[in-house]
Amino acid sequence: MNKSNDSRDGRGTEGTGTVDEPVDFGLSRRGFLSASAVGVGALGLSAVASPAAAQGGDGNGESEPFSVVEFTNQPLDGRSVVVDAALLSEGGFVTIHDAGLFEGDAIGSVVGVSEFLDPGVHYLVEVELTDGADLSEGQPLVAMPHLDTNGNERYDFVETEGQEDGPYVEAGQAVVDLALVGADEDGTDQFATLEFSNQPTNGSSVVVDAVALSDGGFVAVHDASLLEGDVIGSVVGVSEFLEPGIHSGVQVPLFDVPGANFGTQTLEGTQPLIPMPHLDTNGNERYDFVETEGQEDGPYVEAGQAVVDLGFATVAGGDGGNGGS
Repeated sequence: MNKSNDSRDGRGTEGTGTVDEPVDFGLSRRGFLSASAVGVGALGLSAVASPAAAQGGDGNGESEPFSVVEFTNQPLDGRSVVVDAALLSEGGFVTIHDAGLFEGDAIGSVVGVSEFLDPGVHYLVEVELTDGADLSEGQPLVAMPHLDTNGNERYDFVETEGQEDGPYVEAGQAVVDLALVGADEDGTDQFATLEFSNQPTNGSSVVVDAVALSDGGFVAVHDASLLEGDVIGSVVGVSEFLEPGIHSGVQVPLFDVPGANFGTQTLEGTQPLIPMPHLDTNGNERYDFVETEGQEDGPYVEAGQAVVDLGFATVAGGDGGNGGS
């Protein structure tokens, strides 16, 4: 779940991808943050009130461990990053991984870990990073909540090569959020926030849980080649045009992007996908980012970097390969 800055009093219509009425974004980014927290963030944090409903329980009236994490783009600040919020039903830790996670290095990609966190919701969790962590501008970092499986309040996942203190999971994959280390705040009045959960899929579409767009636009879905610098070629899906406001249950068709040619390409197994809100810069309500090679319909930004989220999509019959940590 990744959030960027502020909104007003907007109400999403669940499952339709529309808003009930126009939203006034005119006063401040703080107002947008308030509305987004209600219209978007509550989708995840509502698990506090009803964990069994959120996780389905184990059939005996007991819920499985569950977690929600929010990690946003942020400027460079010494050797630490701040996780905006983390909900851990059983307590534990929040680890920070570098891009090595997407290459299957679940252990070697750990570049930071929080102190032990009690069960509940925690805000502004500071995580010190290791000396070897790359904090160059644009570096992707992944926040991942972990359990304290042996109850010693010490993070033992790396030391035990994954045998202890494994991650919280959702839809069979680690709970994650993605942020980009950026520059200082850019001062733009355009802002967005979105939430994208791990999910099963038939391979032809995915669902973005919620998105708020100050100026309207689209949600593009990128594959992991985005993190290798392929900003245009990584686009594998795009939503219909979305009016300004808060939208929930936004379905995004895959492999049907104006200007792209996918041939017979399909989604297979388990894949990390990165949704990214885009503006409609030319006002034609058509996604032209790929076709114009990035000249039109660029992304919403925060701390000088594109607003992003991260989730794992698993096609029925997939091997569930990537993302465990």
